[in-house]
Amino acid sequence: MRSLKSSLVSVGVAGLLATAAIVGCSADGGAGIETETDPTETPPDAVLPPPSGGGDAGKPSSDAGTKDSGGKPDTGVDAGPPPPTPGTACLTDGAKASRACGACGTQEAVCLDEGSGLKWTEYGACGNELAGGCVPGTVVDEPCGNCGTVKKTCTKYCAYTSGACTGQPAMNCKPTTVEYSTAGCPASQYRNRLCGTACTWGSYSACDTPTTPNKMTLSTTVNGVVSADWALSGTTKRPSGTCPSTISGTSLYPYSVVEVHNPTAQTIEFTAYQSKSATGQANADLVMWTYNGNALPMNDAALGQCVKGVEDYCVNGAPVAGNICGNTGSNFYFAAIEAISVPPGGHVLVYSSTFGTSTSIGDGTFTLSLRTTKRQ
Repeated sequence: MRSLKSSLVSVGVAGLLATAAIVGCSADGGAGIETETDPTETPPDAVLPPPSGGGDAGKPSSDAGTKDSGGKPDTGVDAGPPPPTPGTACLTDGAKASRACGACGTQEAVCLDEGSGLKWTEYGACGNELAGGCVPGTVVDEPCGNCGTVKKTCTKYCAYTSGACTGQPAMNCKPTTVEYSTAGCPASQYRNRLCGTACTWGSYSACDTPTTPNKMTLSTTVNGVVSADWALSGTTKRPSGTCPSTISGTSLYPYSVVEVHNPTAQTIEFTAYQSKSATGQANADLVMWTYNGNALPMNDAALGQCVKGVEDYCVNGAPVAGNICGNTGSNFYFAAIEAISVPPGGHVLVYSSTFGTSTSIGDGTFTLSLRTTKRQ
């Protein structure tokens, strides 16, 4: 029977040989990466001397084999060796290595002999990335609020964290918003001011009857059609049920209002209908109603004095394929109103808004078309 001392000597020699083999491979960056084990390598129960801090890689350190060298304990977590570099030598044919990439994804290399000995291949495509994730360390500035910016930083978990929204002007506002005031004005007249592209208010106008800058002129030819794209912006209350009507509670709906002008000396009847704009959302669920004249309704009582609507479906209802609005799923999407009458040289207001306060509207645009159906 071998003594305990001779056994330790044997194991120490085996460990020394294994160390020499590992050091020889680590010079080319391939050591310790393969996920498959070569059967000729040191058995797992061998006791290896601790790595040297420098000097001769083939010489064990002076405290090898002792139970406690008295050194300082590690204060961090060993991240392991770096992933191998493509083209460097490796040990085991078919062994694989991976490295992090992209948004918490991984890419893989393999140890192959392609005519010049075993070497690591190039890494493959980045896969298994986090859906909607970001690349750790990425910093972006994004717009927020009214002309402000927010700095977002991608964490090691491939998700952005956001700071506070900064840089908004004092007394800021949302561009294209119009604000009205009766200050210093006679009855039924208002001052207005517009929020500009820099998210600041312009000066108040003189007192006047409030009108919309959105305007369309009817075709003077029967069956002639004019069309324009408009955006749902701002919010308004709206009538409920059939016009004239009460107001539908306190809810506010994204809307657009267009002033329609009759340029002729005859009364014109026309059909107004909504449809998808070039960039808008198909089958947006909108409603429509109208007012006579061009003065904007500025309070609940005036809002309730609509003339036609509130319409929630498209004319030429069934079948869907034949509807004038181009709805593809249901005629309870884009809406239309027939037989809207405009006196000679007169105006009407055509309002469009979402059916619900949270209705999906895509980029908020739609096409409004006006078809002249009668002149008299």
